[in-house]
Amino acid sequence: MRVGLFLQQHYRQRYRPVFRHARQLFIFDLVLLAAALALGGATLYFLIWKPNPADKIQLTLELAGGRIRSGDLINFTVNYQNQNQTTIRDARLRLMMPASFIAAATADQEINLGDLAPQAKASLDFSGRLWATPGLTERLTAIISFSPDKNTAERVQKTSSVEVKLPASALTATLDIASATFGGVALPFTVTLTNNTDAVSPPLQLLVTPRQETLIAATTFAPLPPGQPKTITGAYSPARGPAANIPLTLTTQVITKGTAVTQNILSPSLKRLAPAVSLTIQVKERPPRAEAAGELPLEVSWKNLSPYRLLKSRLLLAFSPPLVDLKTTAINNRLPTENNKLLFTAEERTVLQQVKPGGSDQFTIPLQLLSTFSALNLTTATFTITPVLQATLAEVPQETFVATGTPLAIPILTELKLSPEVRYYTDEGDQLGRGPLPPRVGKTTKYWIMARLANTVSPVSEVKFQAALAPSVTFTGRQSVTLGAPFTYDTATRVVSWQHPELPPQSITGLYFEVALTPTPEMAGKAPTLVETIRIRGSDAVVKQELQQEFPALTNELPPADRGRRASPLVNL
Repeated sequence: MRVGLFLQQHYRQRYRPVFRHARQLFIFDLVLLAAALALGGATLYFLIWKPNPADKIQLTLELAGGRIRSGDLINFTVNYQNQNQTTIRDARLRLMMPASFIAAATADQEINLGDLAPQAKASLDFSGRLWATPGLTERLTAIISFSPDKNTAERVQKTSSVEVKLPASALTATLDIASATFGGVALPFTVTLTNNTDAVSPPLQLLVTPRQETLIAATTFAPLPPGQPKTITGAYSPARGPAANIPLTLTTQVITKGTAVTQNILSPSLKRLAPAVSLTIQVKERPPRAEAAGELPLEVSWKNLSPYRLLKSRLLLAFSPPLVDLKTTAINNRLPTENNKLLFTAEERTVLQQVKPGGSDQFTIPLQLLSTFSALNLTTATFTITPVLQATLAEVPQETFVATGTPLAIPILTELKLSPEVRYYTDEGDQLGRGPLPPRVGKTTKYWIMARLANTVSPVSEVKFQAALAPSVTFTGRQSVTLGAPFTYDTATRVVSWQHPELPPQSITGLYFEVALTPTPEMAGKAPTLVETIRIRGSDAVVKQELQQEFPALTNELPPADRGRRASPLVNL
């Protein structure tokens, strides 16, 4: 802009006032000035510029063959020609190959070409195996360095490169693994590597991601002979969770010159399925309680909440502790059992054969409880029933889906068991009683009433024991109790009593007292009654239910362990 203003001003001041043909003369002067500047610039360039001999060196690198895979043998040719007018001195050829290139000869070393006369040319052939990551570009480079003349130590070089992008690997890998899982279980997989070249492969390596969830015996392997497959087994254990695509990547690599080069990346489409089932149980009676010899009407209901079809479903009921009389319950309901569980299959409940999304079922099963729980040595006051539904899915045929419903906790009604007997001798043979055996009319024989009171799982409150004596029997006052206050005796009602505010769970209480029998003539030839009735009462402090037990009359007949049993219990005259 400023140059244009300067020229315009110069023309108006110096040319137009002075010359008749000012415009033509001004243009002519500008042309002469431009020509002078161009001539001066060209002269200066030719005085300073020196030609680069490398520009006159023709160097090309050509690959032979068609489609090349990683690991295949590749052949390439280096062509060179000295197109300078002078001889170049001490020419050397050097090949710059990728680190993973394994040369068939010394192709990665410098080759001395000597002096190259004008127009001298040659071609050199090379071969080797290039282990490269498929899809990535590798560069092969040829470099000729030389001295332009013998009078200088300066070296000049010419470079030629070719880029190689290998589409695939000659080391193929296949992965065999299921396409879906529930998670939380080991999913086996098999990787098969095959060397499809005609030479032994480099050492192999297998990388697995995520590593912490994958079990595999080894990750590095010896070189693989040509044409030979290598089978690698492992297991993938994804965590349980919501339905989602879960990641698993297995990368095969070769180790060349200490460098790991990826050959295959296996990323299977793996899905985690999350079937959902609502599964509930309840006891219809209120309040529910587990009572020996009782029956529990258990209502079972479930529904398929997932979008999957459940196949070959099985429903199991587990009991802890094992209070259910499984044999009787199974027979009454025509059910099989499995590992101390009640089992429902499609044979018992047809809907279990194939459950569509939204499918459901509801039924009631009466559970017959054992006649007594005392033999189980219970340590808990709660009876737990746990429902479990098992099924398979067409999408995951190799695994079993397991849904566990909320366990139902039912209080166990404690058992208050009284075991009375008449004794003259102890089990060890020590004499307890006094008087003649067999008893005689008019003579007094003394026996001990031995009562063992056992309580199981819960405290029992307001415990009362009563024993009504026969008319010819009296309470001597001799007694022994292992818990609480001593016996009391009502002479009017002939009742021996004992009571205690609360029996602890898992306890045994001994109640022992002596009675005296004086037979009358009417008793001759008979086994006399010592105690007409025995009653025990109390209340389960947890379930809040009354407990009672009543025994029939006790005669003077002694148990087998008593030495006095050798004598007849019948009264003699």
